[in-house]
Order: sequence, then C-alpha cells, then structure tokens
Amino acid sequence: MNNDVMEGKWKQLRGRVKETWGKLTDDDLDKIEGRWDRLAGTLQEKYGYARDRAEAEAKNMCGCADDTQATSKHKAGVAALLVGILFAGMSLGVGCASTDAGLTTKVKAKLTTDSTVKAYKIDVDTRSAVVTLTGSVDSQAEKDQALLLTRDTKGVRDVVDMIAVREVAGNGNAPEPDRSLGEVVDDAGITMAVKGRLLDDPTVKGLRIDVDTREGVVYLTGKVSSVAEKDRAVELARNTKDVRNVVTNLTIEKS
Repeated sequence: MNNDVMEGKWKQLRGRVKETWGKLTDDDLDKIEGRWDRLAGTLQEKYGYARDRAEAEAKNMCGCADDTQATSKHKAGVAALLVGILFAGMSLGVGCASTDAGLTTKVKAKLTTDSTVKAYKIDVDTRSAVVTLTGSVDSQAEKDQALLLTRDTKGVRDVVDMIAVREVAGNGNAPEPDRSLGEVVDDAGITMAVKGRLLDDPTVKGLRIDVDTREGVVYLTGKVSSVAEKDRAVELARNTKDVRNVVTNLTIEKS
C-alpha cells in the first residue's frame, strides 16, 4: 500500500479529519502529513481504536479502501484468468494424449478380435488421431483387413500404412500345442523380437522369412539366397532373448 496516497488530497481532507476526530490537534495533523498510516496510528493513540479499525477508518477517509478493493479485484481477476488458461492448457494436453491412447487401444482391440488379422504382427501408434500401422503380415488380405478395421474406428482421422506383406511361399511349419494365454503372449513377443532382428539385419531378407513361436521354440520358414543368409537368420533367432530352440525350414533359392 502506498502510504503517501493522501498527500495530494491532504489540504482538502485536513478539515474533514479535524471535524471527524475532534481530539486531534493541529500538531497531530502536522505530524500526519497526509499519510494514512500515521493517521491510523494517531487514531489508535487518541481514541484507543484497534489496529484494524484505525486502518480502515484512515483508508475510508482518504478513499484508499476503494482503490484497495479495486486492486484486489483486479489481482483476483488476473489470477483467475491465469488459472483458467493453465487448466485449459492442461486439459487440452491431457485430452489429446488420452484420445490418442484411447484410439490405439480401440484399434488394437479390433485387430485382436478379428479372425483374419494376426494382431501380434502389427504395431499400432497414434498421433493427433492419425494411426500408423507397422509390421509384416502373411497376405494382402490380412493387410487390407487391418487397414479397413483401423479406418472404421471412430475418431480416427487418417491411417498411415507401413505394413509389409511377406513374400514367403507356403505357411510356417510350427505345431499347434495347447498353450495358456500367458504362453501365447510370450510366444508372440518372441516372434516379434526375432522378426525385428531379421528385418534390421542387412544380410537377411526378413520379409521372405516367416517366424512362428511355440512354447519358446522358433520356427523359421521361407526362402533365402544363400547358405550364409540362412545361417545368419538362424544365428539371429537363437541369440534372441527367451528363445529355447530354433527349427529351420529355410530353402536356398537357386539362382
């Protein structure tokens, strides 16, 4: 609070102060010198006012109370505005993140429940309602179905297709033992890990090799260009975490 706020009005207010508080002498008024805090202190001394009352009376006399109230309201308004902007920004950020995560979950659920699509072979990522599908599938029909399911998911604005169709002739030779849900999930994780290593390696044509996993045993099926490529594929699979064994059905293409 500016203690000099009364100084500009003091000549006009001095008479009013004298009329309002008759106990104040000219010496008292000279000492006050237009400062509301000094007026408040004098009122406490001469009239025995409590501090809060003395300050309120002094501010009312000089019109400071209105200024203080207006300033407080202004500050409160600015604070409320800033808080509103902050929460709006937070809500927007959380809303976007929540929507993208929700869309990813919806798409994955649709892919998982579809009989044509092997969902564990497709990675789903969403940014600003644009869904990107990445992976390798067994057929064009499987790819088309995955894209269709994704495009038909409510809230999806666009779909980026990064799905490759493998070029393997024939299906994998992995058996179908009875497995628990946990084992199926573990096997799917191993399959994705092995497939990723085959695709990343420059000497192996990963799109031409089918990877299946049953109870930790990896089955490789497809065609390779050379013995070196076949050996490298087997080596990559064997060195993948949690792989118990590798069974190969890789044939070498005649040039």
